[in-house]
Amino acid sequence: MRAVFHDLSLVRLPRSLGLLLLLVAAACGGGDGDGGDPAPAAAVSIASPEDGATVESTFPVTMEAEGFAVEPAGDVTEGAGHFHLMVDAGCVAAGEQIPADETHIHLADGAGETELTLPAGEHTLCLQAGDGRHAALDLTDEITVNVGETTTQAEEGEAIEDWEGTYEGEVVWDCGAAGTHRGTLAADVVILTYEGGRADMEALHTVTGSCADTGSLSTALYIEGERTAAGFRFPATGWGLPGSFTLRVNGDTAEGRVSGAIPGPATMRIVFDLDCTYGC
Repeated sequence: MRAVFHDLSLVRLPRSLGLLLLLVAAACGGGDGDGGDPAPAAAVSIASPEDGATVESTFPVTMEAEGFAVEPAGDVTEGAGHFHLMVDAGCVAAGEQIPADETHIHLADGAGETELTLPAGEHTLCLQAGDGRHAALDLTDEITVNVGETTTQAEEGEAIEDWEGTYEGEVVWDCGAAGTHRGTLAADVVILTYEGGRADMEALHTVTGSCADTGSLSTALYIEGERTAAGFRFPATGWGLPGSFTLRVNGDTAEGRVSGAIPGPATMRIVFDLDCTYGC
């Protein structure tokens, strides 16, 4: 009887062990089930500059997303949208429409990088995702940057030309399903040129009208460009991306045109009325 008892135990042991292994495998998510690493939670972040960084007056901003598809504005797709960058303005409550003005930059083309031109001092940046119709999502990241003082004329040498005057023009925003919105822009402007062809523009810029009908907004601009045979060339980052435009000087009048992803995006035409006070 003892021999039979031991024989049966030897038979039952592998079966019991096999059942135990199956239970352990099921508990660990083995087999063909849906077990596996969970999808990462959606998040957006400003990859550069770092929080608290000191930057030059014109600097790039790089943005990233995880668990969220970045695509151009248009249709509303779950889990997807585009970036918005708020400059010295707070993030927008989730579900609300993100304004389109000079402190709320819409990267409606699906871009993950842009350039900012800001005056010296401390500035806050809020990155926020929005859906295809610019409704704010609860995906944000905020940092603070310090824009260093611009190089003084004494360090660079005295300006060789001084142009002063005004500019004015019109801006047309492409507001998608809402059609186009028209506004105006104007500024008092000073342009200084230096040996080597550098040209610095300073302006107190006021714009009216936008896709969000935000009224009149004034912004101090400092934009570094170059003197050309035709007049001046300035990067369009002071007004928005992309590229640059040429001011074609005819006597004291100059014109420029730029199209790109200014909140909208938008197209604008600017007419300058400048007097050269010395050096020209």
